[in-house]
Amino acid sequence: MRNRRSLWITIGGAGLALLLAAAACGGNGADEGSPEDASSEPDAEIAMISGARFDRAEIVVPVGQDVTIRADNQDGSIPHNFSIYTSADSYASGERAIASTEICAAPCVRSLTVDLEPGSYFFLCDVHPLMRGSVIAES
Repeated sequence: MRNRRSLWITIGGAGLALLLAAAACGGNGADEGSPEDASSEPDAEIAMISGARFDRAEIVVPVGQDVTIRADNQDGSIPHNFSIYTSADSYASGERAIASTEICAAPCVRSLTVDLEPGSYFFLCDVHPLMRGSVIAES
């Protein structure tokens, strides 16, 4: 009986040590999206913040090149995404987004890459459509 008890204590201690080692290597828990998103700097950033809102109503990006926009959901555990549409009317009529991140619950970071023509575009959170603003593409 004593040998079995020693065996279980040894196995339990080894299991606990493995769990602690795995937790120490786990990072900060924020999801950085795909590996290439984590290693490259975005051209623009926006955050979803407390109160189900974006931290800004306008993003300005350059035209004629791929632009990466990083969306950082910091709103508790609330799910959000970031989608760009041609206009508010195109969104209202059911047209597909030009680009969209997947929905994720905070804390999480997602990125999208677009190449926009000059002009003004509409962005919003598809989960909370009152969270909205403009992307301005200019030279």
